[in-house]
Amino acid sequence: MLDVRTGLPLGDRSVAVVYCSHLLEHLECEDASRLVGEAFRVLEPGGVFRVVVPDLEMIVRCYLEALEACLDAPSVNNVLNHSWMVTELVDQIARDRSGGRMATLLADPDLTNRDFVVGRVGENARSSALAETKSGWRRRLEAMGPLAWVSFATRRLALRSFQALVPSQLANDIEVGRFRRCGEVHRWLYDRFSLSALLRQQGFDRVVRQEHNTSIISDWMEDSLDTTEKGEARKPDSLYMEGIRPA
Repeated sequence: MLDVRTGLPLGDRSVAVVYCSHLLEHLECEDASRLVGEAFRVLEPGGVFRVVVPDLEMIVRCYLEALEACLDAPSVNNVLNHSWMVTELVDQIARDRSGGRMATLLADPDLTNRDFVVGRVGENARSSALAETKSGWRRRLEAMGPLAWVSFATRRLALRSFQALVPSQLANDIEVGRFRRCGEVHRWLYDRFSLSALLRQQGFDRVVRQEHNTSIISDWMEDSLDTTEKGEARKPDSLYMEGIRPA
């Protein structure tokens, strides 16, 4: 496993493309800036850096639209849409357990405003949440290799032993703190202005916003990294941006 905060194990000017999807938001601002600088370092002149993050502007606009709709006509669907947008905006930063409130809502087989939610996070996220609910820990354990399972079991045993020795509230606080530092929680959010500024600060030129199915990278659509088999956005809540290392 590689910790990208310590740098990329690649030589200077050694690659033509660097692709970074839904990673920067999980890093502290200083670490994110260093990673973008690393992408600049390893790219050859004329090389392309494509970065994908949750779109803060889109989230806020959708939240405000849901709020106005709820205030104008507090129907069941409008109230549910507003509740989802508040959850989407806050949960990924404030959650203290894996998946947070979003996972609970996504896994509800009777989700009333399904079309709205899928339009925000994509069908894959919805399907994954349902599958995880149906299979639970058994599916995770079966997917683990022997060494990974032993490591998992050892950690769980150590945690339970620790919980038996300290007050339950303290053990819970420590577990929440451990989760908050594990990497799942979002550390920051970006919009088209701040993300463009970040790329330019690290030396990138011709910084342009893209869509899930557009790119200056040759034959981009053949890789289907940002699109589903149907050609739809894999993560509809995303902001896509590309920059070029000057010659």
